[in-house]
Amino acid sequence: MHLIPIHGLANSPIWHGQLSPRKRLRVATLGFENDKILGVLLGNKLVNQIQDTNMAKLRLESWEDTIITITYGTSRVVLPTWKDSEPSTAFDSNTQLTTQLIPEADSWLQQQFGKPYRLAWIEGIARDSFKCLILNEMSVRVIAQQCKLEGFELDTTAWRADIIVSATPPFGEDRWEEMLILDKNIQFIRKEPFVCNNINLRDPTTGLPLNQKVFDILRHFNRRLGFSRNGKQAPTIVLGYYYEVKANHGAVITEHDMIKVTKFG
Repeated sequence: MHLIPIHGLANSPIWHGQLSPRKRLRVATLGFENDKILGVLLGNKLVNQIQDTNMAKLRLESWEDTIITITYGTSRVVLPTWKDSEPSTAFDSNTQLTTQLIPEADSWLQQQFGKPYRLAWIEGIARDSFKCLILNEMSVRVIAQQCKLEGFELDTTAWRADIIVSATPPFGEDRWEEMLILDKNIQFIRKEPFVCNNINLRDPTTGLPLNQKVFDILRHFNRRLGFSRNGKQAPTIVLGYYYEVKANHGAVITEHDMIKVTKFG
């Protein structure tokens, strides 16, 4: 029986150990409540860390029944959660998503960013299946040790992973096809690798691309060639994998939960 401990949960979009239906909205969201995610809007478009690197400094600090606390550096604002009594509006004509704006955040966001950003709850995403990024801390440590010899630091935060596990041997996750948290019936089915490039990997403090030497070191350790891109086989750097997660509504993942690998590739 191959059991792997969960070492850490990311602050976005898995928050307080619950599962978030993020799909491709991960980098633009701060948190969630059931089938509702919390995102920053400019007009009717979600703003992410690539479009505005300062988004990397925006954090969901705490969550209670009726209020949330958001921080940006040393500044802090307390805001209401989703209000069932308030109306919601169409998010986008191409989707079935709806939003409920949080007007209490408008002036605070303007002060912090100098832009007319708005905070909103977005609902309508299916809850029973979604993707999450799982990263093996032991693999990152191997890369980090080499980075330290080159004079700079690297840790798991650059990946913005949803779940961080601690498993040996390093890079053994290349063979994890399917996994399961047994007592909670939460299933993980591997879908695609996380491609390490200067768009996906960023400094978690500044939001800026990492030192180019990081990618040279990753390439040295990387054994994964031939990943298909636009129908053509090309070398790529991979560390971490996206998994489809299937779980009952209300399922909870906590640190120190044990994941069992049920299928090796």
